[in-house]
Amino acid sequence: MREYVDVDGTRWHRRGGVMEGKALERRMRRPEVIVRHHYLGTVVEVPVEDRARFWSAAGEKMAASKYSGFYGVEFKDDAGRHLVLIDESC
Repeated sequence: MREYVDVDGTRWHRRGGVMEGKALERRMRRPEVIVRHHYLGTVVEVPVEDRARFWSAAGEKMAASKYSGFYGVEFKDDAGRHLVLIDESC
């Protein structure tokens, strides 16, 4: 996906490739980055204060099943804000 349009109509343009593991964890922990979680067609924001708990739960899911995965893609909007969209697969 080269572009992502959120429910508010903001158009986000993709930057770089797919991130996973430590690279994804480092990027999503930056407070100035907006983080959204996509799972089964639903996208929800992951607030800064919940990101450590979110990543811990993601690690548990990936350890429990070889079919579970969390992959992120970074986007930037015209205002210069950064978004990481994390896709959960199972």
